[in-house]
Amino acid sequence: MKTKCSFDRAIHMDMTLVGGWLGAYAILLRGGNFGSAQTGNLIEMMLDIVEWDLFDLGVRLLAAVIFALALVLSTLLSHRAGLPMKTVTLLVEAAGMVVAALLPTDMNAVVALYPIFFISSFQWGTFNGAEGYSCSTIFSTNNLRQSVTAWVEYRVTGETTFRDKAVFYTQTVCCFLLGALLGGACSLRLGVRAMLLGLIPVGSALIMNELQRKAEQ
Repeated sequence: MKTKCSFDRAIHMDMTLVGGWLGAYAILLRGGNFGSAQTGNLIEMMLDIVEWDLFDLGVRLLAAVIFALALVLSTLLSHRAGLPMKTVTLLVEAAGMVVAALLPTDMNAVVALYPIFFISSFQWGTFNGAEGYSCSTIFSTNNLRQSVTAWVEYRVTGETTFRDKAVFYTQTVCCFLLGALLGGACSLRLGVRAMLLGLIPVGSALIMNELQRKAEQ
């Protein structure tokens, strides 16, 4: 159990770093769009209706559909007995990163993010927590809230469960920020090809996942 928990946390933090990497890449190189979430995209869709920009509305609507379909697919596949979903997700992630790195810089920014919308959503459906904590690996607003409130609860009550929770969520936020820092620095220097360097943390997560599977057998 200790080995499993150790791998669970390490893989979770690794994938949170990937989430930050994808976010920085999308914002810096694809028109300021955050490809790991749909909030901004849905708001932009409403603004397209206000401005009656049907082309952009269609482009963004398809992005929302792709995000939703990835969640549907990951959920359906998770019900297939014996299917190693973490392995499947990491391979899908790697393929999506390669596709994103090959798309030209001068194409429509939202269309260029379709692979990111898909793999981020797919990742969210599989890597959504560890060690009993429900925790996103693709965005951090709730993780920051959980971290702050857990530290306050620990300070007030002194209960170690709140301390452990606070540490977990704080580590998650830090890994997300580290991923954004690294992804941003690489994106500024290498352009869209920087996405290929994101394969490194995905590969390390795949290795840890396989080691965990062998340890559990």
